[in-house]
Amino acid sequence: MIRLKFFKICLLTVIPALILIVSASLKRYEGPYWLGSNSDPEYVYLLNSLNLSQFRQVQYVDHPGTTLEVLGAGVIKVFHKLRSKDTIINDVLHNPEIYLNAINQLIIFSLVGSLFLIGVLTLFLTEDIFFALIMQATPFLSFTLMDTLYHVAPEPLMLVATAWFSFIMLYIFYRGEKYSKFSIFLIAMISGFLIATKINSAPLVLVPLVILRWKEKIAYFFATLAALIFFTLPIYNRYSWFLDWTYSLFIHSGFYGTGDVNIVNFPLFLQSLRTILITEQFLIVITLVLAIVFIWTVIRKHKFTENRFLVALLLFFLADIIIVAKHFENHYLVPGLAMLGFSSVLILSLIKNNKIRTVASILVIVFAGSNFVQELKSTDGVSSYYAESIKLNEFVAKNYPDAIKVTYYRSSSIEYALNFGNELAFHRYDKQLTQMYQNSYFYEIWNGKFYDWGNVINLPSKGNIILQGTPFEGDNLKYKPNLVIQNIYNGDQETVYLINRTISP
Repeated sequence: MIRLKFFKICLLTVIPALILIVSASLKRYEGPYWLGSNSDPEYVYLLNSLNLSQFRQVQYVDHPGTTLEVLGAGVIKVFHKLRSKDTIINDVLHNPEIYLNAINQLIIFSLVGSLFLIGVLTLFLTEDIFFALIMQATPFLSFTLMDTLYHVAPEPLMLVATAWFSFIMLYIFYRGEKYSKFSIFLIAMISGFLIATKINSAPLVLVPLVILRWKEKIAYFFATLAALIFFTLPIYNRYSWFLDWTYSLFIHSGFYGTGDVNIVNFPLFLQSLRTILITEQFLIVITLVLAIVFIWTVIRKHKFTENRFLVALLLFFLADIIIVAKHFENHYLVPGLAMLGFSSVLILSLIKNNKIRTVASILVIVFAGSNFVQELKSTDGVSSYYAESIKLNEFVAKNYPDAIKVTYYRSSSIEYALNFGNELAFHRYDKQLTQMYQNSYFYEIWNGKFYDWGNVINLPSKGNIILQGTPFEGDNLKYKPNLVIQNIYNGDQETVYLINRTISP
């Protein structure tokens, strides 16, 4: 018996190891050719974390993301002491990718450790090895979750916190009425942490609010509010700005508080729902199954506890899908996607036939394994982007060695990435960046102006000037500058244009 238990625990090391394999296959490339996809939001968080490490105010509070900024500041302080005798600011600005790698690796190892512990705890709680494996396999139940693993962004940190949120809810489910007040405290702390990490985690509070008893609901609500205030203390003087920003997101139908004041653009909303149906099929299946199982439990007059959990999860998934469909991006679904493992276990636990439950559990694990294999194969796409960036920059260096390079959004340029982060960090590092990276020029696609480090400039009247960044095609055509430009290197993710000043625009 002891040997069998030991074997099961050893088995629970497999999925955390696979997480490491996936994150390694999607590793961040050091150097200037991997910056197109990671300048936003990575460099914004890096330079605001640098602000915090110097006990300076942060500017970027859109998510609000304070938990990630505090984590980044801690990594910067510790890692700097271990690696460099230069000043902390100079070392970070000279070697930003090294620090981003360190932050990313800490989050990944936190996820790996959390999944292993959650697997062991789930095994002892449920005495079902398949349930433990499903809880661990949550990151493999969606490609969106796997694609977050190599980013320094709120999503991978949310994945860690939601894993613990899921386990505590599973604990409450299995303990029935015997769970402790400490469980409520923990779930409130995690809820506050998640909302402080990214505001779109807010629908998660529906789950405990539906499940808990009335006195516990009140305690949970105020404890969550207290936790939220605690985890957002670094931006206490930016609360009013953040609240105005959040309100603007609600009343406007466009991204980032833009668009018409009509709350929802219904054609775009329906299009987003269609995209979710196509891209996140397992999420849709779980939502539909929850609805069906809830109806079935009501008909069969099952326990009220089971019904509460089913209703709570169903309301949460519906709220998450509706909110994301208003302003759709795949990674906005992370709170819901990160609950798929727990939801699967809850549904499977209601199946009384052992054979059927085992087969269904194995199917979920096989599905996760299949996604893992596909993700490894798809990393060729990441590598091809890296290869494209190398070829593009080699083309520019060979054919336009003396040209003035102007980089803009999604350009594989370390200067642009630092400029992008610095713009949203109060321009605190203009002086240092000007000294480190001289003759750097940028095109601001949102206002159509050209800059060096923090100053509006006019482009030189002589010599070749090239623009490098995301192609001015489709939705991005509106960002094209009011100049005559010639496409001289067309890539899938990044294009180089030559400015033709002999022809008037």
